[in-house]
Amino acid sequence: MAEQVNLMLQVSDNYLAETMGRMAAVATGRPGSNDGATAVVAAEAGAAGLSQDTMKLVDVCGLAMGNQVSARQFTDVVRAITTGADTRLRAVLDGFPVGGLSGTLDMRYGDATTSGGAGLVRAKTGTLNTVLALSGYVVDADGRLLVFSFLGNGLTPGAAGNKEALDRAATALAGCGCR
Repeated sequence: MAEQVNLMLQVSDNYLAETMGRMAAVATGRPGSNDGATAVVAAEAGAAGLSQDTMKLVDVCGLAMGNQVSARQFTDVVRAITTGADTRLRAVLDGFPVGGLSGTLDMRYGDATTSGGAGLVRAKTGTLNTVLALSGYVVDADGRLLVFSFLGNGLTPGAAGNKEALDRAATALAGCGCR
């Protein structure tokens, strides 16, 4: 299961995410359907203490335009994985793509404005027509673990600079020496 989660995160495999959500639903006695998958994800988020007050899940792979998850909620998920009480979640960190090195970030973090994040930024990407997301973590120049989520909504599809803006923000965190 860990290998499948790592693969799903590395290559952003939406089909695998949806399948794993449905398998989790069946494992908890729910129907292996879209409704079962969204219910189990919502239940697990609640059990982890994550705020769900504005969260709306239409699917679990993130492709449905009706999904609504805030940057704060994504950040809270990353915080739960990196430093939360349930240490079993740490295994998920292996699947986060690394800027300039692996997965959906392998071809990013290569220009002068983002190279400072190469090898340091570990994040999950999200891409829809008019929405981009980058949620993850980085250890800054002072050795502090920083978690983040940057979202761009209402973007022009495929416009130059969209992904780079997210990468520059994460690179700025990597270089932060804020003490």
